[in-house]
Amino acid sequence: MNPQNNPRRPRRRGSTGRFLVSAVLIAIAIFVVVKLVQTGVRSHGETNRPQATPSNTTAAIAASSDSLQGFEVVLWRQGCAAGCPDYALHYADGKVQYTGIRNVSRKGNLSVDFDLYHQHQLLKLVEQAAFFGLGDDYTLKSKKCHPSQADAPVYVVGVTLNGQTRKIQVNQGCTNIPSQLSDLARGIDRLAQSKRWTGVINASATATQAGGQ
Repeated sequence: MNPQNNPRRPRRRGSTGRFLVSAVLIAIAIFVVVKLVQTGVRSHGETNRPQATPSNTTAAIAASSDSLQGFEVVLWRQGCAAGCPDYALHYADGKVQYTGIRNVSRKGNLSVDFDLYHQHQLLKLVEQAAFFGLGDDYTLKSKKCHPSQADAPVYVVGVTLNGQTRKIQVNQGCTNIPSQLSDLARGIDRLAQSKRWTGVINASATATQAGGQ
């Protein structure tokens, strides 16, 4: 066959970009959700450790005030159709890992040191939110949601503390979101200084405006 009659098709550049975005999405989904679930399964499998209940959670936090071993926090802002920022923050072992996915200034992964002062501030935020006493679901699936807007941004907050793990899903359009949970999400962004990577000065306010207009 004459090569001139069968020209090679040019490669589509867009397909590579879409593949990379999909790969990052899959990676962060596995990183945030599966890791938290697996950690919870390990903690529940230990017979000598109490289960997470509202009655013993406060004691668990108080006991951890002088020790941050095993303390982990995840915030994943999952964006919205209107172009809200999509990124994740993961604190563990004195470091914060950032993953930028869509609609942010910096995409990809990076890790920075998180000093002891900010670690204790993060622990204090979790304590002030009474995180382990909150509900698991503040999304459209909840009968108590009563959404005030369509296509609102969504996010996930996960905490591992003293062997206990909890993940809470939030749709910012719901009217039943506890104020301390919203404060915790904003506090995680503030302590990690996520604006230096996302380009968003106030992720929560900007995302809510984009989703509500």
